[in-house]
Amino acid sequence: MSEADTSEDGLFPISERRIEQAFLLVLLAWIGILLSATRSLDSDSRLVPLLIGIPTFVLIVITLLPVNWTSFLDRLLPSSADSDEGHRLSDRISSDSGNSPAEEQRVALALIGWVVAAVVLIRVFGFYYTLPPYTFALTWYLKRDVKKALLVTVIFVTIVWFLFIYLFEQLLYRGMLDLPIPVFF
Repeated sequence: MSEADTSEDGLFPISERRIEQAFLLVLLAWIGILLSATRSLDSDSRLVPLLIGIPTFVLIVITLLPVNWTSFLDRLLPSSADSDEGHRLSDRISSDSGNSPAEEQRVALALIGWVVAAVVLIRVFGFYYTLPPYTFALTWYLKRDVKKALLVTVIFVTIVWFLFIYLFEQLLYRGMLDLPIPVFF
């Protein structure tokens, strides 16, 4: 263990990564317990805890895996838009290049816009009609690669379908328009 990996001020020389992993494991166990407790709720009462808990659980598992997801996806699907790399929102978010306050505000407003769009679209059209095109659009916006966007959309929609429709037998919100459930769900 190098000096940079250990906590000099603490009682024990433990790396920050180990502390983070321990915290995430405790959080993962807690969310798992809460998700299992939703099984006793009626279908309307368990929808929101499942919508929040399952993605959180999955993201924590992904965070704990020792995989560099960016390089993994780049190897899986080489991007044809690598020359446009410096102008993409995902690069601005992930880089610590000391962007100007105006640039940081633009990035923050873009993210707020995507979140507001998701809320409005889900409210009006429901999850069934919003989730696939929104996932594709957001992924394409961040990566500027149609293949990656399609891959992420198919995987994400399949996971949501499996978890909510098949595993938990939970119908998702259909929106204010109360459109019929599409055939692919």
